Amino acid sequence: MIAIGGWNGGDPAPALAEFKSYVAAGRIAYYVAGGGMAGPGGGNSEIAQRVAANYESTTVGGQTVYDLR
Repeated sequence: MIAIGGWNGGDPAPALAEFKSYVAAGRIAYYVAGGGMAGPGGGNSEIAQRVAANYESTTVGGQTVYDLR
């Protein structure tokens, strides 16, 4: 699991190109959107935008989950 931005938005996040390579290599299979805890500038909005634009979502336990496989 990679926490993109972590609990409070302060953890390092992969760049979009790095994230894309992880997905292509099958190292990331799911993306859980918007935990709602990231602080200002937390996470990576480029990744969130790319995932939302290119993958279908479903709701699981009130969370939006994208299948990246």
